[in-house]
Amino acid sequence: MSELIEKLNWRYAAKRMNGEMVPKEKLDNVRTMSFLLQCS
Repeated sequence: MSELIEKLNWRYAAKRMNGEMVPKEKLDNVRTMSFLLQCS
């Protein structure tokens, strides 16, 4: 089941790509959230 979910997530991520750059503010937010999640 997890393999199916992984494949569906990849498909979703690939469909969401449109060649635009992700704004720096969004990247900074993701980095901060991942750091905070690791610490908790």
